[in-house]
Amino acid sequence: MQALVDRAAAHTFRDGPAGAVSLIAQLRELGATAQIEALTERLPAAGGFAEFLDVRPDLKERFRFGREPADELIPAEPWTWTDLD
Repeated sequence: MQALVDRAAAHTFRDGPAGAVSLIAQLRELGATAQIEALTERLPAAGGFAEFLDVRPDLKERFRFGREPADELIPAEPWTWTDLD
């Protein structure tokens, strides 16, 4: 069973971030914590930052202003509309 879970986690992003969120929900039922963490960490880089915050609502306040455009998950500095000049 573990091999199937690992394989599914490795190939999930072919379906986009929504597929990953669906798989994460199913993995929760199986108690596959390591695979859930691995998928969750990959969501932002795969274009699923909103989905990442849905899976990890505890981080919404930390990333209130978004994230820096880097491979690492770094919160963006606070900004206002007047900063966009």
